[in-house]
Amino acid sequence: MPAIERLDGPRGARIYRLPMRVYTGLEANAYVVVDGAYQALIDTGSGLPESDEDLAAGFEALRGDGVSWESLDRIIVTHGHIDHYGGLDYLRARTQAPVAIHAYDRRVIEQPHEHHTAVGRELERFFAEAGLDPAQIGEAMALYHTPHQRVLGIPAEAVLADGDLLDGRFQVVHAPGHCAGQVCLQLGDLLFSADHILPETFPHLAPESTAPWTGVAHYLAALDRVEALPGVRLTLPGHGAPIADLAGRIAQLRTSHLRKLERVQAARAEARTLVEITRLVYPRLRPYHALLALEKVGAYIEYLG
Repeated sequence: MPAIERLDGPRGARIYRLPMRVYTGLEANAYVVVDGAYQALIDTGSGLPESDEDLAAGFEALRGDGVSWESLDRIIVTHGHIDHYGGLDYLRARTQAPVAIHAYDRRVIEQPHEHHTAVGRELERFFAEAGLDPAQIGEAMALYHTPHQRVLGIPAEAVLADGDLLDGRFQVVHAPGHCAGQVCLQLGDLLFSADHILPETFPHLAPESTAPWTGVAHYLAALDRVEALPGVRLTLPGHGAPIADLAGRIAQLRTSHLRKLERVQAARAEARTLVEITRLVYPRLRPYHALLALEKVGAYIEYLG
């Protein structure tokens, strides 16, 4: 695991990046923001035992700097994917800090089982239309359902919208595409980019036909809005190390997007089903990643029209 990293923020604020194991082979970041007497936690990990352990170890390591569960004033969930909100149950037993999340993802944390069931129905329809046979659909849905079965509902005390100034500090930028209610947060010259802008990978996208406010068109429009933000010195992503050159990374993401569009367009001329196209574009993927690739290719075909 990478070490906890301290970063300097505006007006003497301190930001701590806490890496966590959220799935096998996947790490994510939580951030603790200390601004005077104010303390906020951005994202919570997945709620798996190892993720909770890493979060707890991070707080214990920061106790000497005055950080504790009891001193938290706010928990911010950047978006409704379980590797970012799944630790809420663990946190609620340790702090009463109010939770903030975008309006479009509020149901994800307050009524997780109802939301999960509704999304599951759309995914099952999508997999059938993509060309998976019934056995493959059963395997795909088992992979989808398993991580979400342990999550309980947690109320959101603050519901975010684009343009809000949360707690007089965080400028809220709605950045859908990867997730309907994803937000980026600007704190002075720092940008918490969630999964919208990552240092090494292109964020996962699914077609909007499976969930509103997802898909390529929303992602690119939000990328334009983030690019227009003034004065960003350092970008702090939901996974991976800080990004020093935001404009350069956005240019790389656009190049990657165009390259993937070209590959999908070429593959579409040679195959009929979405499964066949995905196998041409991503020929060597393990089952879980193959399902993510199927969704991503579906998003690109939806965008191409």
